[in-house]
Amino acid sequence: MVRGIFKNLVIATAAPMPDQFTDENLNSWITQRKGRFTKDLDDSVTHLLCTTEQYKSRNKIPRMKEALLRKKLRIVHLDWLDFSCNRNRKLPEKDFNFQALRDEEKAQKRLLMAKTKAKKNLAMGERWINPDLYTTFVDKYNFEYKAELARTTQDEFGTDHEKYVLHLFQSNAKPRLYWFAAKMYKKTEGKCWREAGIHRPRDCSGSFKSELASFKAFFKLKTGIDWCDRIWKAGTRVDGYHFQYRPPTGGKPVGGSLANGWTVEECWVQNRELRLLYQELFGDEYDESLDQNGGQGPSGHDGQSGSNTTSHWPDQQWC
Repeated sequence: MVRGIFKNLVIATAAPMPDQFTDENLNSWITQRKGRFTKDLDDSVTHLLCTTEQYKSRNKIPRMKEALLRKKLRIVHLDWLDFSCNRNRKLPEKDFNFQALRDEEKAQKRLLMAKTKAKKNLAMGERWINPDLYTTFVDKYNFEYKAELARTTQDEFGTDHEKYVLHLFQSNAKPRLYWFAAKMYKKTEGKCWREAGIHRPRDCSGSFKSELASFKAFFKLKTGIDWCDRIWKAGTRVDGYHFQYRPPTGGKPVGGSLANGWTVEECWVQNRELRLLYQELFGDEYDESLDQNGGQGPSGHDGQSGSNTTSHWPDQQWC
């Protein structure tokens, strides 16, 4: 006896079905089991039948594209109807809902993206650093060796902003190798930052000592300040020629090897006194945003970090 296994179900097809699964046969088989077959994809349809090939080409089949937008409409393989009719019971739809195919497609997409990314990173390594092989070095104080230096100049043609981002990279593989490199960016007033050049002194990585020395030497060349003086002399080279380094604030790690063996707090005290002296002697512009640290440690009186932009530190606008 044929059971009404499709009762209250309205079944349609995504496209013409193969072999004996004609509209006439489908209508007969579904009607005998108390369901309804329709050639239209209206709101009453509960199940849409399709083959594996049709599902793979779902973005090219109008009915499939429409069905995918309907959350309550169940898209099932044609075998669901075939096997249910043969066994005279409605089989679980979860075994015929193309989840395995979707998982396979996602896995293939991830693999393709990984290959594309690896190829892109390999090409990047020719002129910069391959991010699959190197990451920015972080010292024992949790300080990331990525220093930003900025400079603003003005002439009759307008205002120009320039910035260097210095990196000390560490290899992911052991034994560790290190690599110093820097990028330069420029922008004019009202424009976005654009990469203007790459400085990579060596064509291959080297020892920590040699690459750190290159990092420090480039820092001094552009700022006029030794790396160990980077906190207590911050904001004291506002001459239109040197680049300015803004140390991390708000209690963030600033790294070790500070001047004269001072602590971070002592460096900020000396920095405030030095900037006040420069203002008094030379009339330099006083950067109040650094006062959050003035004699009170990295967090200042109220523990709040100050602004990261001043007239000498252009806004971080990227395209």
